[in-house]
Amino acid sequence: MEVHKHGSWPRVGVRPKSSAILVISIAITSLSTEYYQLILAQGVLGGLANGMIFTPAMSCVGQYFTTRRASAMGFGISGAAIGGVVFPIVLQQMLSKVGFGWAVRVIGLLILVVVTYMSATMKGFAPRRPRGLFIPGAFRHKPYVLANLAFLLSLLGSYTPMFYIVEYGIANGMDNRLAWYQVAIFNAASFFGRLIPNLAGDKLGRFNMSIGCYTACGVICLCWTAATTPSGILVWDVFYGFFSGAIFSLYSPTVAQVTSVHISVKALLYAALVPWPELR
Repeated sequence: MEVHKHGSWPRVGVRPKSSAILVISIAITSLSTEYYQLILAQGVLGGLANGMIFTPAMSCVGQYFTTRRASAMGFGISGAAIGGVVFPIVLQQMLSKVGFGWAVRVIGLLILVVVTYMSATMKGFAPRRPRGLFIPGAFRHKPYVLANLAFLLSLLGSYTPMFYIVEYGIANGMDNRLAWYQVAIFNAASFFGRLIPNLAGDKLGRFNMSIGCYTACGVICLCWTAATTPSGILVWDVFYGFFSGAIFSLYSPTVAQVTSVHISVKALLYAALVPWPELR
Protein backbone atom coordinates (compact mmCIF):
# COMPACT_ATOMS: atom_id res chain seq x y z
CA MET A 1 0.00 0.00 0.00
CA GLU A 2 1.65 3.22 -1.12
CA VAL A 3 1.27 6.11 1.27
CA HIS A 4 2.20 9.72 0.62
CA LYS A 5 5.00 10.59 3.04
CA HIS A 6 5.42 14.30 2.56
CA GLY A 7 3.52 17.46 2.02
CA SER A 8 0.91 17.05 4.71
CA TRP A 9 -0.32 20.32 6.10
CA PRO A 10 -2.76 21.22 8.83
CA ARG A 11 -6.20 22.46 7.97
CA VAL A 12 -8.64 23.71 10.53
CA GLY A 13 -11.59 24.03 8.19
CA VAL A 14 -14.98 22.97 9.55
CA ARG A 15 -13.74 20.30 11.96
CA PRO A 16 -13.74 22.28 15.24
CA LYS A 17 -17.01 23.97 14.27
CA SER A 18 -18.72 20.72 13.32
CA SER A 19 -17.36 18.99 16.43
CA ALA A 20 -18.76 21.75 18.62
CA ILE A 21 -22.14 21.56 16.87
CA LEU A 22 -22.26 17.79 17.38
CA VAL A 23 -21.51 18.03 21.11
CA ILE A 24 -24.06 20.84 21.50
CA SER A 25 -26.70 18.76 19.71
CA ILE A 26 -26.15 15.90 22.16
CA ALA A 27 -26.30 18.28 25.12
CA ILE A 28 -29.62 19.66 23.87
CA THR A 29 -30.88 16.11 23.33
CA SER A 30 -30.19 15.31 26.98
CA LEU A 31 -32.50 18.18 27.96
CA SER A 32 -35.27 17.35 25.48
CA THR A 33 -38.69 16.38 26.79
CA GLU A 34 -40.78 16.70 23.61
CA TYR A 35 -40.59 14.79 20.34
CA TYR A 36 -40.09 17.91 18.21
CA GLN A 37 -37.12 18.86 20.40
CA LEU A 38 -35.45 15.53 19.62
CA ILE A 39 -36.08 16.05 15.91
CA LEU A 40 -34.47 19.49 15.99
CA ALA A 41 -31.55 18.49 18.22
CA GLN A 42 -30.66 15.15 16.63
CA GLY A 43 -32.28 15.23 13.21
CA VAL A 44 -31.34 18.77 12.19
CA LEU A 45 -28.42 19.90 14.34
CA GLY A 46 -26.84 16.47 14.80
CA GLY A 47 -27.37 15.56 11.15
CA LEU A 48 -25.69 18.77 10.02
CA ALA A 49 -22.71 18.16 12.30
CA ASN A 50 -22.31 14.52 11.25
CA GLY A 51 -22.31 15.48 7.59
CA MET A 52 -19.72 18.20 8.19
CA ILE A 53 -17.47 15.69 9.99
CA PHE A 54 -17.94 12.65 7.77
CA THR A 55 -17.37 14.36 4.43
CA PRO A 56 -13.89 15.85 5.05
CA ALA A 57 -12.83 12.77 7.04
CA MET A 58 -13.48 10.41 4.13
CA SER A 59 -11.92 12.73 1.53
CA CYS A 60 -8.87 13.15 3.77
CA VAL A 61 -8.21 9.40 3.92
CA GLY A 62 -8.41 9.09 0.14
CA GLN A 63 -5.77 11.79 -0.38
CA TYR A 64 -3.01 9.80 1.28
CA PHE A 65 -3.23 6.58 -0.73
CA THR A 66 -2.58 5.93 -4.41
CA THR A 67 -2.86 2.14 -4.24
CA ARG A 68 -5.28 0.02 -2.19
CA ARG A 69 -7.34 3.11 -1.58
CA ALA A 70 -10.48 1.05 -0.97
CA SER A 71 -8.74 -0.82 1.86
CA ALA A 72 -7.59 2.42 3.46
CA MET A 73 -11.03 3.99 3.26
CA GLY A 74 -12.58 0.78 4.58
CA PHE A 75 -10.40 1.02 7.69
CA GLY A 76 -11.38 4.67 8.04
CA ILE A 77 -15.12 4.15 7.85
CA SER A 78 -15.11 0.99 9.99
CA GLY A 79 -14.64 3.19 13.06
CA ALA A 80 -18.27 4.28 12.76
CA ALA A 81 -19.34 0.68 13.28
CA ILE A 82 -17.24 0.46 16.45
CA GLY A 83 -19.14 3.43 17.81
CA GLY A 84 -22.34 1.69 16.76
CA VAL A 85 -21.39 -1.22 19.01
CA VAL A 86 -20.11 0.73 22.02
CA PHE A 87 -22.64 3.55 22.29
CA PRO A 88 -25.86 1.44 22.30
CA ILE A 89 -24.45 -0.84 25.01
CA VAL A 90 -23.27 2.07 27.17
CA LEU A 91 -26.58 3.88 26.72
CA GLN A 92 -28.66 0.78 27.46
CA GLN A 93 -26.70 0.06 30.63
CA MET A 94 -26.94 3.62 31.92
CA LEU A 95 -30.57 4.40 31.14
CA SER A 96 -31.85 2.34 34.06
CA LYS A 97 -29.15 3.58 36.44
CA VAL A 98 -28.87 7.34 35.90
CA GLY A 99 -31.81 8.15 33.63
CA PHE A 100 -32.08 9.46 30.08
CA GLY A 101 -30.50 12.88 30.63
CA TRP A 102 -27.24 11.77 32.23
CA ALA A 103 -26.95 8.69 30.01
CA VAL A 104 -26.99 10.94 26.94
CA ARG A 105 -24.54 13.37 28.58
CA VAL A 106 -22.06 10.54 29.17
CA ILE A 107 -22.31 9.65 25.48
CA GLY A 108 -21.70 13.32 24.70
CA LEU A 109 -18.55 13.34 26.85
CA LEU A 110 -17.22 10.26 25.05
CA ILE A 111 -17.89 11.89 21.70
CA LEU A 112 -16.22 15.10 22.89
CA VAL A 113 -13.00 13.18 23.55
CA VAL A 114 -13.11 11.52 20.12
CA VAL A 115 -13.88 14.64 18.08
CA THR A 116 -11.25 16.67 19.97
CA TYR A 117 -8.61 14.13 19.00
CA MET A 118 -9.91 14.09 15.42
CA SER A 119 -9.83 17.87 15.10
CA ALA A 120 -6.29 18.02 16.44
CA THR A 121 -4.78 15.27 14.30
CA MET A 122 -6.60 15.07 10.95
CA LYS A 123 -4.63 16.72 8.16
CA GLY A 124 -5.24 17.07 4.46
CA PHE A 125 -2.47 16.15 2.02
CA ALA A 126 -3.15 18.20 -1.08
CA PRO A 127 -2.74 22.00 -0.85
CA ARG A 128 -5.75 24.15 -1.52
CA ARG A 129 -6.38 25.28 -5.05
CA PRO A 130 -8.29 28.41 -6.01
CA ARG A 131 -11.56 26.76 -6.96
CA GLY A 132 -15.23 27.38 -6.46
CA LEU A 133 -17.64 25.32 -4.44
CA PHE A 134 -18.86 23.35 -7.47
CA ILE A 135 -16.90 21.65 -10.23
CA PRO A 136 -19.19 21.53 -13.29
CA GLY A 137 -16.81 19.12 -15.01
CA ALA A 138 -17.54 16.46 -12.40
CA PHE A 139 -21.24 16.44 -13.27
CA ARG A 140 -20.47 16.20 -16.99
CA HIS A 141 -18.42 13.06 -16.33
CA LYS A 142 -20.89 10.25 -17.08
CA PRO A 143 -19.21 7.44 -15.10
CA TYR A 144 -19.15 9.68 -12.02
CA VAL A 145 -22.81 10.67 -12.38
CA LEU A 146 -23.96 7.10 -13.05
CA ALA A 147 -21.99 5.74 -10.08
CA ASN A 148 -23.55 8.30 -7.75
CA LEU A 149 -27.02 7.60 -9.12
CA ALA A 150 -26.55 3.86 -8.61
CA PHE A 151 -25.41 4.36 -5.04
CA LEU A 152 -28.27 6.74 -4.31
CA LEU A 153 -30.84 4.20 -5.51
CA SER A 154 -29.23 1.45 -3.45
CA LEU A 155 -29.34 3.59 -0.33
CA LEU A 156 -33.03 4.46 -0.70
CA GLY A 157 -34.12 1.14 0.77
CA SER A 158 -31.14 0.11 2.85
CA TYR A 159 -31.94 2.32 5.86
CA THR A 160 -35.46 1.05 6.52
CA PRO A 161 -34.50 -2.14 8.41
CA MET A 162 -31.99 -0.21 10.51
CA PHE A 163 -34.75 1.95 11.95
CA TYR A 164 -37.09 -0.94 12.74
CA ILE A 165 -34.95 -3.91 13.80
CA VAL A 166 -35.70 -3.33 17.50
CA GLU A 167 -39.47 -3.01 17.00
CA TYR A 168 -39.50 -5.98 14.63
CA GLY A 169 -37.70 -8.16 17.16
CA ILE A 170 -40.10 -7.22 19.97
CA ALA A 171 -43.10 -7.81 17.71
CA ASN A 172 -41.84 -11.34 17.06
CA GLY A 173 -41.40 -12.34 20.68
CA MET A 174 -37.85 -11.23 21.35
CA ASP A 175 -36.95 -10.13 24.87
CA ASN A 176 -36.84 -6.32 25.14
CA ARG A 177 -33.25 -6.28 26.37
CA LEU A 178 -32.04 -8.59 23.60
CA ALA A 179 -34.03 -6.61 21.04
CA TRP A 180 -32.13 -3.46 21.95
CA TYR A 181 -28.80 -5.29 21.75
CA GLN A 182 -29.61 -6.02 18.12
CA VAL A 183 -28.22 -2.57 17.32
CA ALA A 184 -24.81 -3.57 18.71
CA ILE A 185 -24.92 -6.95 16.96
CA PHE A 186 -25.89 -5.29 13.68
CA ASN A 187 -23.01 -2.81 13.92
CA ALA A 188 -20.50 -5.48 14.93
CA ALA A 189 -21.30 -7.30 11.70
CA SER A 190 -21.21 -3.99 9.85
CA PHE A 191 -17.62 -3.44 11.06
CA PHE A 192 -16.46 -6.48 9.10
CA GLY A 193 -18.72 -5.53 6.19
CA ARG A 194 -17.02 -2.15 5.96
CA LEU A 195 -13.58 -3.74 6.01
CA ILE A 196 -13.50 -7.11 4.25
CA PRO A 197 -15.25 -6.13 0.97
CA ASN A 198 -12.92 -3.14 0.61
CA LEU A 199 -9.85 -5.33 1.12
CA ALA A 200 -11.22 -7.73 -1.48
CA GLY A 201 -12.17 -4.84 -3.76
CA ASP A 202 -8.53 -3.85 -4.23
CA LYS A 203 -7.86 -7.38 -5.46
CA LEU A 204 -11.04 -8.29 -7.32
CA GLY A 205 -12.24 -4.86 -8.42
CA ARG A 206 -14.23 -2.27 -6.52
CA PHE A 207 -17.14 -2.33 -8.93
CA ASN A 208 -17.26 -6.13 -8.85
CA MET A 209 -17.47 -6.11 -5.07
CA SER A 210 -20.04 -3.31 -5.11
CA ILE A 211 -22.32 -5.21 -7.49
CA GLY A 212 -22.05 -8.42 -5.46
CA CYS A 213 -22.52 -6.81 -2.04
CA TYR A 214 -25.34 -4.52 -3.16
CA THR A 215 -27.20 -7.42 -4.74
CA ALA A 216 -26.76 -9.56 -1.64
CA CYS A 217 -27.95 -6.71 0.56
CA GLY A 218 -31.11 -6.32 -1.51
CA VAL A 219 -31.88 -10.05 -1.44
CA ILE A 220 -31.33 -10.27 2.33
CA CYS A 221 -33.55 -7.23 2.86
CA LEU A 222 -36.36 -8.96 0.95
CA CYS A 223 -35.93 -12.00 3.21
CA TRP A 224 -36.39 -9.92 6.37
CA THR A 225 -40.01 -10.88 7.03
CA ALA A 226 -39.13 -14.57 6.67
CA ALA A 227 -37.22 -14.33 9.96
CA THR A 228 -39.92 -14.71 12.60
CA THR A 229 -38.06 -16.25 15.56
CA PRO A 230 -35.50 -14.53 17.82
CA SER A 231 -32.67 -16.77 16.62
CA GLY A 232 -33.64 -16.27 12.99
CA ILE A 233 -33.80 -12.50 13.43
CA LEU A 234 -30.33 -12.44 15.02
CA VAL A 235 -28.91 -14.41 12.10
CA TRP A 236 -30.58 -11.97 9.72
CA ASP A 237 -29.07 -9.05 11.68
CA VAL A 238 -25.57 -10.43 11.16
CA PHE A 239 -25.92 -10.98 7.42
CA TYR A 240 -27.69 -7.72 6.72
CA GLY A 241 -25.29 -5.81 8.96
CA PHE A 242 -22.34 -7.20 7.02
CA PHE A 243 -23.60 -6.44 3.52
CA SER A 244 -25.16 -3.09 4.39
CA GLY A 245 -21.81 -2.08 5.86
CA ALA A 246 -20.29 -2.70 2.45
CA ILE A 247 -22.68 -0.16 0.94
CA PHE A 248 -21.26 2.62 3.08
CA SER A 249 -17.61 1.68 2.65
CA LEU A 250 -17.44 0.85 -1.06
CA TYR A 251 -19.11 3.83 -2.67
CA SER A 252 -16.45 6.46 -1.94
CA PRO A 253 -13.42 4.51 -3.29
CA THR A 254 -15.50 3.38 -6.26
CA VAL A 255 -16.44 6.95 -7.13
CA ALA A 256 -12.80 7.97 -6.71
CA GLN A 257 -11.86 5.29 -9.24
CA VAL A 258 -13.99 6.80 -12.01
CA THR A 259 -12.94 10.43 -11.50
CA SER A 260 -9.88 12.11 -12.89
CA VAL A 261 -7.13 13.24 -10.52
CA HIS A 262 -7.85 16.97 -10.68
CA ILE A 263 -11.45 16.60 -9.54
CA SER A 264 -11.27 13.45 -7.42
CA VAL A 265 -10.95 15.04 -3.97
CA LYS A 266 -13.91 17.39 -4.30
CA ALA A 267 -15.81 14.72 -6.22
CA LEU A 268 -15.50 12.55 -3.13
CA LEU A 269 -17.04 15.38 -1.14
CA TYR A 270 -20.03 15.40 -3.47
CA ALA A 271 -20.23 11.61 -3.34
CA ALA A 272 -20.29 11.70 0.45
CA LEU A 273 -23.52 13.68 0.23
CA VAL A 274 -25.27 10.82 -1.56
CA PRO A 275 -26.61 9.10 1.62
CA TRP A 276 -29.30 11.76 2.09
CA PRO A 277 -31.92 9.06 2.82
CA GLU A 278 -30.33 8.91 6.28
CA LEU A 279 -32.23 12.10 7.05
CA ARG A 280 -35.57 10.30 6.83
